[in-house]
Amino acid sequence: MENCDIFMSNELESCSITGVSTPEQALGIISQYTDTAVVKLGGNGSIAKRDNNIVKVGVPKGVNVLDTTGARDLYGAGFIYGYLKGWSMEKTLKFASASGSLAVTFYGGMDESYSLDKVMEYYRMYDSTNTFCDKSPLMK
Repeated sequence: MENCDIFMSNELESCSITGVSTPEQALGIISQYTDTAVVKLGGNGSIAKRDNNIVKVGVPKGVNVLDTTGARDLYGAGFIYGYLKGWSMEKTLKFASASGSLAVTFYGGMDESYSLDKVMEYYRMYDSTNTFCDKSPLMK
């Protein structure tokens, strides 16, 4: 893991590989071995640590869950997008969560309705719920 820039896993995986019972404990252990550690918490959002800063975000409110297939993959895609754009960890986690949240609104993990514009729409849902959203443009 020391050669890993980003280590991303879900809550069960993180706790299993570290031998602890909470995602926060697992994050603390994993972050000792990698620059950026991310623990996905499913419908409860995600938590990450980089440079001794811990950020936790929820998920957009009001998402109609039809099928969770592909949510983890599209969360990861959203995270990498924000990371490569050089965004803050909070903004990156929110965008990743928006991407994963969009994935659960249709069957099979991905269809023609998945697009950058649609992910941005879900990202903006944070603002409408007064939860986490900033108003900076995403396409910079």
